[in-house]
Amino acid sequence: MAEPHTKSKVVAESASTTTPTSNTERKVVPIKKYDCDRLSLDEIKKIVKEHNKSKQPDEFIICQIYKESDFYPCAKSSESTASGFMGLTVTAVMDVIGQNKGETKEQWRARARTLHSGLTKEQNIEYATKYLQMRIDRAGDLEKGVNGYGTGAGYSTNINACAECMRRSGVGVACLEKIRKW
Repeated sequence: MAEPHTKSKVVAESASTTTPTSNTERKVVPIKKYDCDRLSLDEIKKIVKEHNKSKQPDEFIICQIYKESDFYPCAKSSESTASGFMGLTVTAVMDVIGQNKGETKEQWRARARTLHSGLTKEQNIEYATKYLQMRIDRAGDLEKGVNGYGTGAGYSTNINACAECMRRSGVGVACLEKIRKW
């Protein structure tokens, strides 16, 4: 699991010249602003319902988010570029956006890196669930695809168990608390 970001707020701003009545007027345009505090299960459910781009049930995605980030939107791996709710990497973003015709690999990677660094928490889920579904479709098998998204063999086992627990019991918190024990 990625470590939670230590700051409670992340705000990135960029000065942007406008075309107002005077040539000296400048406007500060916020690029990305969101709270890095841990979200509740209800908040996660709402975001996943609106932004899950995979064919997997929302319970599955919620369990994966818990496994990857413990519901911290600014979680970041110390070992890779994995960040956000679903531990999305630059390489995964590259896979989702595809390489443009005539674009070098370095240009493609730079475009993905820029996009990756500016994703909102909702976009993190959208891109990560698209990537997850791509992995599953390529593997032709849920378990193999999910293991390919994560850390390899066994990664999908406790996510599946958690999702099944949530579907059967409807008590998500108890199922999420068990995810690290399975």
